Amino acid sequence: MDTSSESVSLAESSSHNGQVEVEIVEENNGTSCSNENEGCYDVTNENTSSEQKLTLWVVWSSLLALFSAYFMFGYSAASINAIATPARKAFQEHHLVRYNTTLSEDDLNLIWTITVAAFPVGGILGCFIPNILVKKFGKLRSMLYGHVVVVIASVFLGLTSLLKSFEVIVIGRILIGVVTSSCSTSITPSYVVEVCSLKWRGMFGSTVMFFMSIGSFTSTLLGLNEILGGDELWPMMLTLTGLPSLVFIFLFYFMPESPRHLYITERRKEEARKLLMKLRKCEDVSDELDKMETELQSQASSKQMSLVQLFQSPALRFQLITAMVLGSLFQLTGLNGLVAYLKQFYVAVGIPATDAQYASLGPFATLLVVAVIPPFTIERVGRKKLLFIGYLIEGISLLLLTITIEIGHLAYWIPYLSIVFISGFLVGFAIGPGGITLLAVSEFFPQTSRTAALMTTSLCLWTSFTFVVVLFPYMIAAIRGFTFLIFSSIAFAVAVFVYFAVPEIKDRSFVEIQQIFKKKKFCCESRDSSNLSVQEISLETPNMTSSA
Repeated sequence: MDTSSESVSLAESSSHNGQVEVEIVEENNGTSCSNENEGCYDVTNENTSSEQKLTLWVVWSSLLALFSAYFMFGYSAASINAIATPARKAFQEHHLVRYNTTLSEDDLNLIWTITVAAFPVGGILGCFIPNILVKKFGKLRSMLYGHVVVVIASVFLGLTSLLKSFEVIVIGRILIGVVTSSCSTSITPSYVVEVCSLKWRGMFGSTVMFFMSIGSFTSTLLGLNEILGGDELWPMMLTLTGLPSLVFIFLFYFMPESPRHLYITERRKEEARKLLMKLRKCEDVSDELDKMETELQSQASSKQMSLVQLFQSPALRFQLITAMVLGSLFQLTGLNGLVAYLKQFYVAVGIPATDAQYASLGPFATLLVVAVIPPFTIERVGRKKLLFIGYLIEGISLLLLTITIEIGHLAYWIPYLSIVFISGFLVGFAIGPGGITLLAVSEFFPQTSRTAALMTTSLCLWTSFTFVVVLFPYMIAAIRGFTFLIFSSIAFAVAVFVYFAVPEIKDRSFVEIQQIFKKKKFCCESRDSSNLSVQEISLETPNMTSSA
């Protein structure tokens, strides 16, 4: 998650995964585009925005929306690692009570893999529904209904001991994955973009990975045996996933509606004007209203590209290939395999079980600290360089981790080095792919194709997420440390791909980015792909469709 002081203002997600919502301001041509079927409109006159104040209403509403969404993401991804030991033991006991037979180790591993994979499977399903929710309910109510589902799912998570069933955990994690993919990483950032003025959007957007890191660290901390990670209380720890959602539900009625939703979707223009005046603490909000009116008038001017049209477009083919590679390999470096099975991994490499739970805290604490770096460096260093450096650090860390595992038998202290190298891996993730992948992808594409491109990238990301968490334990069991040699090779390969194939897109308009991509010698373009259609490059005219 990052901030652009000159040409790009962004609010997105993450990590680890899902769709993002983007607001881009291009100074070269004086237009602004948003990826949710929004219009392009003139933004060259921003004098009034400098006089607008950051109100307390905007601050707490935006932080509540982001915290409740992304804390849940980080908490859900890491909590399954925190409760691995007591949960697996409980599954065995539940199976004995239900079927009067002992669960074999292979069957237990399969059940546990299904439980872990339920979250990203839900994420895949959730990629298809954000636009449906927004069109029917608007952004604020879509978030509300999403958090209601999370609370219900959290109750399911806590009923596992009472019902003697692991199936309720699977159902709960699927539901949370759906909400995470659809609402948390798509609708929530878009809501924050529309509630905040342009001047403050980047600041709030940069908190996304920080909140995710807080969620991951909190779940690992609560998972200690001395707190909620014991044999009796671990279901309660899972139920706490819904606590931020419960706070959101109670405070929902005090949060402002999206002014853009009021003006463009519901056509309640006077209410939108009054709301903007309160949010901005400014009498003159004509600039924002003029932009909304331009959007409203241009709704029927052009159509968004479908997924099929995107895949059929020769002019965007190499951008699409690049986006799919980055979206897929983002996870195929083993990220969530380590996150989901970290405690089990430590035990497997020789760290005593009593120490493994405390060793899990180190990498997540490191991630929490490093997560604040990218927002302050991305506009100075650039997207490409941070991506390259991030994957390079990941590759080196995983290579050293491989060596550590294979020579761990030589001394008792060597396995503890794995904590350092896993922390280094998460540092590389936070610096590069974690906060930049979806931002870069959003900037590869023009307005009319951006939504389809981000959906495609999100599908790649969540699918590879599922692939990794399913195969990771079996790879560790079969080839031990050489698992990370494979992941390391992938990380180095992506670094090479970024170096040669991904252009630096900082401070560049789409037309400039398209020209750079056209120069790539290995781009699989057709003979006439250099000629973009009017809809694909129309960034200088207010000619886009709005659906929100």
